Amino acid sequence: MGRRKEVSGVRTLLDRLHFLAKVPVFASLGPSGRLDLASRAQDIAVEADQELIRQGDPADALYLVRSGRVRVVREDEDGATSELAELGSGATFGEMGLLFKRPRTATVTSVEATQLVMVPRQVIEEVLKRSFHVGLALEGLASERAETLR
Repeated sequence: MGRRKEVSGVRTLLDRLHFLAKVPVFASLGPSGRLDLASRAQDIAVEADQELIRQGDPADALYLVRSGRVRVVREDEDGATSELAELGSGATFGEMGLLFKRPRTATVTSVEATQLVMVPRQVIEEVLKRSFHVGLALEGLASERAETLR
């Protein structure tokens, strides 16, 4: 019984590793860096209309969309909301708060049943120390998104 679970765990890790290899932000990590990242990330499955992160909350992780779609919404000081984006497979969210060390700048909700990979803050910080290129890619993505908030 224990052996079957172990094999399943290896398959899950290899599947996550294969997915991360296709995400442009992590392309420069190389195989060993992606393996380390894959082994420390978590798969999350959510149903439609589930809030994943809330504007104003502490930034504790980066998320990658494996399948499904999420909606990114921002609330202004007057309480009016505006949809910033709808993201699908291969997209990331949650990077702005991690990189700029600020609370979440938007609320993200699943549009449909969605599979995510969640990478905790500590893991991202370690990856950034090892890979200048990943840092540049995440910073570019965060800067691009910051422009949409202005």
